[in-house]
Amino acid sequence: MDSPSLFPASQTVFSVLRVVDSTGSTNSDVLAELDDTRRWPHLSALVCFDQRSGRGRRGRSWLADPGALMAVSIVLRRPGVPAEHSLALPLVVGLAVRRALLPVVGVSLKWPNDVHVNGRKLAGILCESRGNGAIVAGVGINLRRSGQAFDAGQLDASRVASLDEFQPRVDPDAVLARLGGELDALAAQLWDAGGDLVASGLSHEYLSASSTVDSRVRVTRPGGEVIEGGCVGFDAQGRILVADSAQHIARLDAGEVEHVRPAAPSASSAHRSWRGLP
Repeated sequence: MDSPSLFPASQTVFSVLRVVDSTGSTNSDVLAELDDTRRWPHLSALVCFDQRSGRGRRGRSWLADPGALMAVSIVLRRPGVPAEHSLALPLVVGLAVRRALLPVVGVSLKWPNDVHVNGRKLAGILCESRGNGAIVAGVGINLRRSGQAFDAGQLDASRVASLDEFQPRVDPDAVLARLGGELDALAAQLWDAGGDLVASGLSHEYLSASSTVDSRVRVTRPGGEVIEGGCVGFDAQGRILVADSAQHIARLDAGEVEHVRPAAPSASSAHRSWRGLP
């Protein structure tokens, strides 16, 4: 594909913009060459509208008909930044996606990586690294309805949203350009604050966008442990804070979150001062 003609606005935002007709996974393609800093410098990106082996969290597949999904993987680099200063980047990517979509539709963020409209998934985020200090931020945005089963059967069609519901002729170039500009600025804001969401000034924006805070949640951790309680906020590194019935707070940096129901007042209001605190 010819990226200058397809993405004239985005071409002026990204340091490098590569567009392919189809691929297995844009994240996998970029990760395989991530050590090549000249090919994949900071704010370089790979875009595709026919991703055939897209990956979600916990190894799940994300499937869509050709042209129904815009998949983009964006490289974020800053020499000398410790890995721990990028722990909250997935939340920052969520904010960038939210800002980029705002001219089309307002969205909420389900911790840690889903973008929702009225409880339906519009976009997904997967941040990965190979331990060399660079982060690949993968974003998949549903442009139109797909006949395939999203998320390898984990989501039914009624729980999936697409941009064409809210704006029939969405310009992917405009969305991508806004996403690149917002992500570049927000990542710099986080890194300048030493990876601290509170010090960066981004914690309040994330809280206001979150559909998870004040909900009763069930978190399945990578090892299979299940923790249920009220989400009372997030810490400065982006970990979710879950209060159980005894008001003990668990700080979790990974897990599959299910919104069970709105949190009981005792599980949320008693610990509101935890929100955004390290």
